[in-house]
Amino acid sequence: MQKNQNRRSGLYGLFVCIVLNLALFAHAAPVFTGMTPSLTADMDVATAGYYRLNWEAEAANSGDEFVLRESTTENSQNPKVISKGPDLASVIGGKSDGTYFYRVRRAQPDRLPGIMWTDAVNVKVEHHSLSKTVFLSRA
Repeated sequence: MQKNQNRRSGLYGLFVCIVLNLALFAHAAPVFTGMTPSLTADMDVATAGYYRLNWEAEAANSGDEFVLRESTTENSQNPKVISKGPDLASVIGGKSDGTYFYRVRRAQPDRLPGIMWTDAVNVKVEHHSLSKTVFLSRA
C-alpha cells in the first residue's frame, strides 16, 4: 500500500511540474495576432520630394504609440527613428534624390512580446530636372 501511495505521489508531483512549466512558457511568449501594423506609401516615386506614409493597426487603443524608422538600405542598416507617437501617418519632405526604406511597429515591444517591424516600404525620390522645369515654364 505504501509503495502505491509513493508512486501516486511521485506521478502527481511530475504532473504538477509539467502543468506549471507549460503555463509559464505559454505566458512568457504570448502570440499577438494583428499587433504588427501595416505600412503604405501614397506613391512609389516622389518627383516633388515629399510623400505620405500611413499605417493601420488592428486593435489600436487610444494610448498606443508607434515608431517609424527610415533607412537608405533595404535591410535597415543604420536606421534612424523619424517619428514616435500616436499618429497613424507621417508626411516626409526635404529629401534628396535616392531610395528610402521605412518600417513601423508599436512602440511597446517589451510590454507586448512578439510585436514585429513591418516589411520595408520604399519610396524613390527623383526630383524633376531643373532644365526640364525651366523649359516647361517658358512654354
